[in-house]
Amino acid sequence: MGKRISRREFIKRTSLFAGATLAGGTLFESAAFAIAKPVKIGVLPPSHCALSMVHAHLTGTFKKNGVNAEIAYVPDMKVIAQGLINKDLDAGQLIASSFLALNAGVGPYNGHAVPLVTAQFGGTNGGTVVVRNDSSIKGPQDLAGKKIGVHNPLTVQLLIVKTLLKKYNIDPTKDIQTKIMPMSELVGALQRGEIDCFINPEPLATIAKASGAGKDMMLTARIWYKHPCCLVTMRRDLFEKNQEMARSLYLSTLQSGIELNNGASRQGAIEKIHKESTPYSKIPLASLKSAFAVDRSDFDPFPYQSSATVMLGMMMESRALPEGTNIGKMVSDCFLSDFSRKLHTALGHTAPKENTRQEKIASILQDPV
Repeated sequence: MGKRISRREFIKRTSLFAGATLAGGTLFESAAFAIAKPVKIGVLPPSHCALSMVHAHLTGTFKKNGVNAEIAYVPDMKVIAQGLINKDLDAGQLIASSFLALNAGVGPYNGHAVPLVTAQFGGTNGGTVVVRNDSSIKGPQDLAGKKIGVHNPLTVQLLIVKTLLKKYNIDPTKDIQTKIMPMSELVGALQRGEIDCFINPEPLATIAKASGAGKDMMLTARIWYKHPCCLVTMRRDLFEKNQEMARSLYLSTLQSGIELNNGASRQGAIEKIHKESTPYSKIPLASLKSAFAVDRSDFDPFPYQSSATVMLGMMMESRALPEGTNIGKMVSDCFLSDFSRKLHTALGHTAPKENTRQEKIASILQDPV
């Protein structure tokens, strides 16, 4: 994470971004007539993992459930993490592996551990490895010696690809070069030849294809089907102090997540978001629907603890987590699967009976919890 962002700098960054994207230049989109204390939720548009929160706001679901939600559109995932550290944000979208690192206070969050919880996968699948149209890279076996662009060193999709590379006897610590850059610069860097490919969640891959800058080489869903991308995250202290609000917030985002994950209702939901949310409206609707197509980018919301265990194992292998970390305790403390199941039931939706499932990466069954 580097230098810690002050509260004043956090407000400055979100204000500048919001001024460019939100009608009227206000920092937060407020739920009109809500009487409850505002709950500030940070999201990174136009990602698919933000959609359940954005949709719950636009449809009035937060308001209906008594949540005075203020949605902050921010330009970088680091701003959400810093907002949670500083308590400028109460909840938000966070990369699953960043969520785990921030809980543990390791990696870029060394010394800044913040207890967080989640009751929902914000998005599943959604990652793509994109190469130039004239690239000689045809498959993962061709990535040895290549420069790979990513917007965050902890992005789940990078960890997944690194795991796959080992099947091809490629050592991700020595045989590839990872270049970290803002998400907005990845397509340009690919075009200029500064990187050989990039790994990123949608809709960036679809944008690159539409502009002629690149093409799909591989979907991360083909490596680990229904893998989590980002989580709907809340500070543990807020969750414990105001459980009724937390329940109402997750009821709202789960309802939207379930609707988005349903192929029959997804298109209408995307059309509404495209029409009413400025960052998403800047992308052609056809491209947005293509990027968020079923099995390409999904929203299966149940927070499987087995997925968290697999991610922690990958983080440990990538040296992003110290050996000896109590993985079982971290998972049970952070991933509120039982709580999520009760909310699914309250919504009339059938949730998985177990908190774990078989997890396969590159056709290899992972160790059980």
